[in-house]
Amino acid sequence: MKPHLNSATDRKWRPEYPVWIGAHRDLSKSPLGFPGKVQVTGHVQVSEPDVNPTRIRLDTSGGFGYLTACLLRSADAEPEFISSEP
Repeated sequence: MKPHLNSATDRKWRPEYPVWIGAHRDLSKSPLGFPGKVQVTGHVQVSEPDVNPTRIRLDTSGGFGYLTACLLRSADAEPEFISSEP
């Protein structure tokens, strides 16, 4: 899938790199994998951290309420999540 021609996303599009934060929502649903890298994002609210081999989504509050952070100890370690929720 490619961005809409002449859109802001199209002007920044790099086919060799996954979709980035702020990209077109249809593109953001399934970002391309980038070997050895994981994309950590916010800006799309999720009820709990969403983790897959390509991306970690962290925005559990939508900018209102508690915060969630992710600790990545190494490339092979499972992510650890820290929340400001009481």
